[in-house]
Amino acid sequence: YEHLAAVVGSVKEAKARARALPILSRAELIAAIEADGHDGLRRMCVDPLMLQRGIDYLEAVGDVMSDGRLDVLLLDPVGWFAGFLAHFIRDDGNPPAEVVRGVVSLADVVAALRHEYLAPETQVPEVMALVCNLELCVELSTLERDATGAGRYLFPCLLPAATPHEIALHWPRAAPTAAAAGDLIVRGHRFRAAGAFLPPGVFPSLVARLARLPQGWVHSSRLWKDAAVLHFREAAALLRVNLTEATIDITVAAPADACHFVGAAKGQASAVRWLAHLARQMLARSYAQIDFDECWLSPSP
Repeated sequence: YEHLAAVVGSVKEAKARARALPILSRAELIAAIEADGHDGLRRMCVDPLMLQRGIDYLEAVGDVMSDGRLDVLLLDPVGWFAGFLAHFIRDDGNPPAEVVRGVVSLADVVAALRHEYLAPETQVPEVMALVCNLELCVELSTLERDATGAGRYLFPCLLPAATPHEIALHWPRAAPTAAAAGDLIVRGHRFRAAGAFLPPGVFPSLVARLARLPQGWVHSSRLWKDAAVLHFREAAALLRVNLTEATIDITVAAPADACHFVGAAKGQASAVRWLAHLARQMLARSYAQIDFDECWLSPSP
C-alpha cells in the first residue's frame, strides 16, 4: 500500500508538470501500476477487491478522494481544494468581488485557474462536476431548482456566518396571515455528536443534500456558513450547526399543526421528520464513524 501511494504520488507530480487535471481514473491507475512493474502491485490489476482496498488505504491517509458514483479519484484532495479556494479569498480574509455570498460563476473559476491548466475552458467544467459530486460545492440551478442558476456554484465554506438579526428576517416566516410569534406551533429535532466533536464539513455536506428538497424550499440568500432557513408554504425551518456544542438543530415554526405536514396524501410527514431523515442519511453516509444521539426539542418559540 505504501508503494501504491508512491506510484500515485508520481502520477500527481507528472500531472502537475503537464498542467493537467488532478484527476486519476481507475484505468489510469491500473496502467500506472503495470508500468511500475512492482510484483506485489500487479495483483491489483486483476483483483478488483484488492484494488479497492488499496484505494481505501489512499483515502484513509488523505492521498485521494473517491466517490462510488464516479470512476475517478481526486488527487491530494485537501491540498488541492485548499489551493482552489485560495483563489477566492483575499489575504485579509474577505472574499474578492467575484464571490457573492459564497457563489462563484464558472467564468470566474476559469479565469482564476487559467495559469494552472493548459485549457481551463474545457478542463474546469469537468473539475466542477467532480467537486459537486464530492459534495464540496453545489450548482445553484440544482440547489434552487432554477435554470437561472446554471453556471454558478455555491461554496458553503465561503458563506458568511449567521447572525440572529439575519435569521430573524426569514425565520419564523413573516407573512401577513401568519400568527404572532407566541402563537406559532414549533417542533424540533436535535442531533448531538456523542464524542462532543463535529467536523467543520458537516454543514457543507448538509447543504449539498438540501438540493434534494422540492423547488422553493432552498435559496442561497437564506444560507449561511452554519445555518439555513427553508421556506415551504406557510411554515419555515431553521437548520443550525453548532460546532462548539457539536449539535445539529432542526426547528420548524408554523401557524398551525396542518402547516407542518408536506408531501403527497399517502406520503405525508412533518417537515421536521423529513429534514431529520435527510440529515440522518447524510450523517450515516459521510460520517459513519461518529455516533450521534437524537432527541426531540421542546415545542416552544
